[in-house]
Amino acid sequence: MGTYRGQVNKNNKPHGKGVYVFSKKSKYEGMFKNGNIHGKGFFIYSNGSKHVGEFKSNFADGKGIRYLKNGKVLKGIWKKGELLHKNK
Repeated sequence: MGTYRGQVNKNNKPHGKGVYVFSKKSKYEGMFKNGNIHGKGFFIYSNGSKHVGEFKSNFADGKGIRYLKNGKVLKGIWKKGELLHKNK
């Protein structure tokens, strides 16, 4: 699992602004909805890559920028964690 710090709903699930640190050293900071990563925020992956943008149901979803560990930058529209439309 991991650790969560932030706002919760009446069922004690992450809801609103918060930070979740996963057991594999990944980290998400931003908005949550009923226990899920949902809204604007950023995710730092255990491999050093970072995603900044919109999230829905625990996936990068909407406008976002992913900064890869090798220096490459992927900017565009994301759906369920996959890049759909790349912006220049």
